[in-house]
This record gives sequence, C-alpha cells and structure tokens, in this order.
Amino acid sequence: MKLTCQFRLFICVCLLLCSLFLWTESPISAHPSFFKYLTVIFLLIISIIYWNISLQGVIQKSKQLELALRNNEARLHAIINACPIPLALNDDAENITFINPEFTKRFGYTLDDIPTLADWWPKAYPDPAYRLWAADAWSAAMNKAKQEHDYFEPLELNICCKDGTTRTVMASAALLADNFTDPHLVILYDVSNRKTAENELQHSIDLLQSVIDNIPVRVFWKDKESRYLGCNNAFAKDAGLSSAEQLLGKDDTVMGWKDQAELYRADDVKVMTSNISQLDFEEQQTTPDGNTIWLRTSKVPLHDVAGQVMGVLGIYDDITERKHNEESLQLAASVFANTQEGIVITNTEGHIIDANQAFTDITGYERAEILGNNLKMLQSGLHDRSFYKALWKSIKQKGYWRGEIWNRRKNGDIYAEWLTISSVTNTQGDVIRYIGNFSDISLLKQREQQLEQITHYDLLTGLPNRILLLDRMNLAIAQSKRNQCLMAVCYLDLDGFGVVNDNFSHAMGDKLLIKITERIKNTLREEDTLARIGGDEFIFLLQDLEYVEDCEHTLHRLLNVISVPVILQNQTTATITASIGRANRQ
Repeated sequence: MKLTCQFRLFICVCLLLCSLFLWTESPISAHPSFFKYLTVIFLLIISIIYWNISLQGVIQKSKQLELALRNNEARLHAIINACPIPLALNDDAENITFINPEFTKRFGYTLDDIPTLADWWPKAYPDPAYRLWAADAWSAAMNKAKQEHDYFEPLELNICCKDGTTRTVMASAALLADNFTDPHLVILYDVSNRKTAENELQHSIDLLQSVIDNIPVRVFWKDKESRYLGCNNAFAKDAGLSSAEQLLGKDDTVMGWKDQAELYRADDVKVMTSNISQLDFEEQQTTPDGNTIWLRTSKVPLHDVAGQVMGVLGIYDDITERKHNEESLQLAASVFANTQEGIVITNTEGHIIDANQAFTDITGYERAEILGNNLKMLQSGLHDRSFYKALWKSIKQKGYWRGEIWNRRKNGDIYAEWLTISSVTNTQGDVIRYIGNFSDISLLKQREQQLEQITHYDLLTGLPNRILLLDRMNLAIAQSKRNQCLMAVCYLDLDGFGVVNDNFSHAMGDKLLIKITERIKNTLREEDTLARIGGDEFIFLLQDLEYVEDCEHTLHRLLNVISVPVILQNQTTATITASIGRANRQ
C-alpha cells in the first residue's frame, strides 16, 4: 500500500498542531494536564497509524521483491537447464553442487556420479599420465586467473564419458563472486565435432602434402609477387633446404638459381597476367652447388575461391640425365652415320635391323635392300661350317668375336674385312641384339701380298729369294726325315751371262734370265723349289728322291734345256751354258 502525498501532508499538519497545543496554554483552565495528555495520546495514535501504514507498504514491497527474485531464479534455472553448453558449479570445498542437463547428456555423468572433484578427475581422465597433465594445466590456469584477477584462459581437454567414449572440450571457469576461491561456474564447451572436422581436415592436408611430397616431380606455388607459398620436399632439396617451411616467403632472387630469377619472374608474370598455362618448356637452372641442370617446366595460374588469379603453380622435372643421354645418342648417331667403318645391327636371329652408310659403301647394298634380310647373304663361300661354328661359340662364351673374314659384295667381288661382332644384353642379361662393325682390308691384304712378294720373292723372275729358300729348305729337311727319302740341294751358275749383258744391254740380260728361269721351272717337278740368289746364280731343291740317279737325270735335262739358244730380239740369239754343283742328303 502506497501513501499518497496528500495523506502524508495531512499527517504532518496534524502532528504540527498537536505539538503546538502541547506547548501552549490549555484552553481549559480547570484541566490543563488533561488537555496535554489528550494531545499526546492523539499524537501517538496518529504516529501509530502512520507507521502502521508505512510498514504495510514496506511489507508489500518486500513481497513483490521476493516474488520477482523467485521469478528471476526460475527463469535462470530455465536458462541453465536449456543451455546447450555443459555447465557445473564448484564450491570452495571442491564439491560439485550443480550440473545442468546438457552436462549429463554430453558426458553421461549425474551429480550422484561426481559429487566432488575427487570423484570427477579419475572418471573424466582415466589415464594417469593424462590426468596429471590435465590437473597441472587446470591448476596453472586457475592460479593465473586468481593472481591476475583476470580472464580464465580456456583449456582443450579430452574427457572420457561414462559410456567410455571421448569428447574434446574447451574448459573454462567463470566467477560468481569476487574471486575463484568462492563458488564458480565451470563451462565445458563441447568441440568434439569441430575437433573431428579439424582432424579430418588436417588428415586431408597431411594426405595431400604426402601425395605432393611423393610425386616424382618438383612442385611449388607462389603468390602474385612470386614469393613462395609452399613446395614439396623434392623442390626444397633442390633448393638446398632441409624442409619446405624454410622456403616460405622467399623469392628466386635469394635462391641458388638467382641468376635465372628475372627469367623465372617473367614467366610467372606472363602466366598470371594472361591466365594461360605454359606447359613442358625446357630451361636451365643453377643448383646451390654451382652446377647447371636442365628442367622441363610447366606453370599454370593459381586461382582463389572467387576464381581470381592469386599466384602461380609450377611443376618441373630434372631432365639433365635425359639431355645427356640425348647428347650421347646424337653423338652415337653421328658416329654411326659418319664413321668410315661399316656398322650393322641385327636381332638375335641375325636379321638386319639397321646399317650405316659405310656398310652400303663397302658392300654395295642399299640400306633398304638389306633390312630384314639375314647376314648370310654376305657370305663368300670361302669359310666352312666349322669356321662359323667357332665364331658363334666365341660370341656366346665371351660376348664378342674379332677376326678376319672374307665376304662377298653385291657385284660378286670377294673382299677381306676385319670384323668385330658384339652381343648387346638387356638389364636381365639376355642377348637382344648383335652389332657388327667392320672395315674393308682388301687393300691391306694386297699390300701384305706385295710385301710378302718383295720380302720372299725375286722381283725379276718371281722365284723365291734367299729368305724363302731357307724356310723351304728347313721344311724339306724335316719332310725328308719324316719320309725317310733323299733330297738334293743344287747350285746352278750360268756361264757367259756377263757377255750377254755387255753385248746386248742389261734389258736383254733380264729377258734371258726370265727365259732360262721358265725352262728350269718347266723341267723341275711341282714339289721341287727353284730360287734365285744372285744375278745368274740359282739354287734348287729336289725332294722325295728314291735314288741318287734320279737327281743326275734331272741335272742332265736341265743342262740340255739351258744350252738351247734363246731368241732375244730381231732374231738375235744367245747361247749359254750352266755349271751345277749338288749335295745329296739321306
């Protein structure tokens, strides 16, 4: 009940009048005290009425405040019970005095399960090591908040639920009074779903990074200023760094390939401004140790979620070995094409796969004529099967054969060649090709024959000289011993040969010697040897004689044919004789 202002004013006027009556002379002279007492009683009654009315107002106001408090408390409980965040109330005696329904819903624990913190810790954190860490971390955060009277820094904790599952929460505390020694509210914000999503995202990132790191090419990406945003391990290794993180924020001007930085920057700008990829172009790069390598690079624009160009993504492969192999192949191809030795490549069956120009020049066959044909087409027929059998046996045992062989050209000419046949194997050691390289040694053979002729034969008559005579004499002696027969060594000297030289010239003397030589050769047998050892001196060997008389008969025939006149020129004749000495050997 509220007192109006008019009523309060009336009470005040009455009190004032009573006070005046009390202190003034009583109008009733016979009973002055009675009047005063009456006034005091009236004043008391008025005061009682006033304070009674005032007290009723206070009581009414108190009831209204109590009702409002109850309403607020009910509203607060409704809010806490409806709050989707687990809440718990701890007092200063480490008792848990309240948990909201969401707490029980998330973790399964009721207040009966965890009435105190001593009950909560082993259930929420069953692993002793993790429980010790969580307790220390919570205590440290609580102490910091108490000392600094500041905000409680949230902790990420893994709580074991009543059913054995684990949930991740951000744990915090809120003051309900002046400090954390008084009852305080513990807030456990469940971030399990977010944590699961973060873990899945991190797993995806790790998987993507693992894929990038294991790609057998170098991968990098840059921002619009050509600063590196990331790379894989292979790229970091090329840059001389131990990890990709060391590359972040750097540009090419501080890398080992700084000499090519402007070129790389120009490529980046071209890709980003044109929004067009550049694929599979070759370029050189300087490594941190100063070597030069070859790269096959591709660069594409890097876009953000809005589709705007935010940088450039690049990949490259180190093709230095391939470039060196290409150079080697080009060199080998140049050698193959330009060498003066014939080169032919066959499969394992001997069929021709390729041949060079020198092969064509030597054999006379065009390349198109011999492709697919067998090398047997070149055989001369001068070698028997045993020769080729030994040749292939050497190739199978040693991997090659080298030697002199006679082959036939396209025009039918037989020629000598110095041939090397080598087998080519794969990584498993199996023979997959044969390579033959050869040179035409026909001229060499002719020169050898000429040298043989000069060394062992008389240039004028073509008879063996002293060197060859000695060799044949040793053979004849050995044969004579082996066959147990006679042999004779005879010395022949032409009489009057000097007169012919003096009268008819040396040319006529040479002609006479040739004629006499022919007569002697026709008189001797094929197994006998005739040699010229001087101007008109000859020695001949008679082999396989049964009797001494056989030698004498031969000598008489020789003297007779030599004494027959020789027509030299213009019917001019010359007659000479010979003197013969012999030695027999049994």
